Amino acid sequence: MTAADVYRTIIEDVVGLGDVELADKLFADDFVAHRTGLHTSFALLGGPPPAPGAELPGKRRFLQGLSRIKASFPDWSCTIHHCVADTELVAGAFTVSGSFTGSEPFLGLPPNGRRFAFEEAGILRIRDGQAVEGWFVGDELAFVNTLTDLGLHT
Repeated sequence: MTAADVYRTIIEDVVGLGDVELADKLFADDFVAHRTGLHTSFALLGGPPPAPGAELPGKRRFLQGLSRIKASFPDWSCTIHHCVADTELVAGAFTVSGSFTGSEPFLGLPPNGRRFAFEEAGILRIRDGQAVEGWFVGDELAFVNTLTDLGLHT
């Protein structure tokens, strides 16, 4: 698998479909995800924000977060629009979509059946066929706006 193939599989099948078995093969045990944007969502909803650029160390922690997302948004999916790669770094832009129909609250909000779609961009560092590090940023404001009645303009 090329680095671009690993990226596409991670975004579409692991993050998009929640394929944990595949994740176990494609993420290094010490994988680190750097995430920006979530602090805005937490602040809007009155919760304690994570530090901007918060690091999520380890494959297990990443998969726990993914599991929580799928519990709130069972049809969460990712569609890649652009992907560029060299031998180690792969960058892409994709749309995340789904509906808030799961069994668990998200950011303190109860499931309400609303559909959502927002844009996301991510870079993965791939070594020996596994993701070792990733950087992600998404339009969290658009995401929260579609889940709530805040009436924000994005």
